[in-house]
Amino acid sequence: MSMGIYGDSLFVGTDSKGLDIFVNGNYAENVNSDNSPLGDNAVLSLAKSKKGEIWMGTYGGNVVVRKKNGAFLKIEIPGSIDVRDFAETADGFMIIATGRGPAVVSGTGEIKTLWNNDGHNTDEWLRTLLVRNNGEIWIGSFGSGIAIAISDSKGGLMSTTIYIQTP
Repeated sequence: MSMGIYGDSLFVGTDSKGLDIFVNGNYAENVNSDNSPLGDNAVLSLAKSKKGEIWMGTYGGNVVVRKKNGAFLKIEIPGSIDVRDFAETADGFMIIATGRGPAVVSGTGEIKTLWNNDGHNTDEWLRTLLVRNNGEIWIGSFGSGIAIAISDSKGGLMSTTIYIQTP
């Protein structure tokens, strides 16, 4: 389950019924796999981009963006499962925490996988993300502690990763 307040609207991601939207405290709409490209009705994560778009992540690994005009855009992340969190960088890239590691979506919609546990000392099952003002991307996993990724000049790609093992 996830929740977010965006303007005068409350968005509630449910475990099995999609996304409920309340406006000024009144139920307004349900977004689900029957009336949108959501694909999975377990909405685990929500975020609002700087452009005002609502990003939704599902248990099944789907990412759906609701544009300001109400239209939906489904973003296919190859092999993605369990989308848990979103974090937007200063330059407008959206970092996505998935069960297959982090991914980044550029302003043009291009998807780049940041890593797939290929020698990195972290769990692919990511839980949470935080982008700091200095550009560091803090990544929390289910079982391997915290990774700190440093953005490079290419906008959202990682050049150095530091791992902090928690006891």
